[in-house]
Amino acid sequence: MPVEIWSGAAVALCIVLVAVIGLFAVLILWKIWRNEINIAGLLADTNDGKASLSRFQFLVFTFIIGGLYLILSLETGNLIDVPNNALLLLGISAGSYTISRGISATTDNTKTKAGAEVAKAQAAAPTPDPNAEGVGS
Repeated sequence: MPVEIWSGAAVALCIVLVAVIGLFAVLILWKIWRNEINIAGLLADTNDGKASLSRFQFLVFTFIIGGLYLILSLETGNLIDVPNNALLLLGISAGSYTISRGISATTDNTKTKAGAEVAKAQAAAPTPDPNAEGVGS
C-alpha cells in the first residue's frame, strides 16, 4: 500500500485554511462572549421560548455529518462521497423539523382565530347598564 506524501504547497494551504477557519471560530466565540451575537433562541421554538427537540436533532445531525465529512476528506486528501444512509438520516431530521414547524404554525393559527372569535363575541355582547336596577332591588 503506497503512502502518498503531500507536497509542501498542499500542507501550507491546509494550514492556512485551518488557521482562517480557526480565526473565524474565535471571532464568533468572542462576539458571543461579548453579547454581540445572541444565541438565546438557537434551540428555542420561536413561539413560546421552550427548547425544540427537532431543532436540536437537526443541529446535531448536521454538525456530526459535516464534521465527519470534513475529517474523512482531510484524511484521504480527496472529497469523499457522502453515504446515502447519512443523507437519509439528515433528510429525516430536516423533515421532522419542518413537520414540527408546520404543526406549531397550525396550532398558533387556530389559537389566533379562536382568540379573535372570543374578542368579537365579547364586543358584540350587550354591556350591562350600571344605572339600571337589578332584579329584586
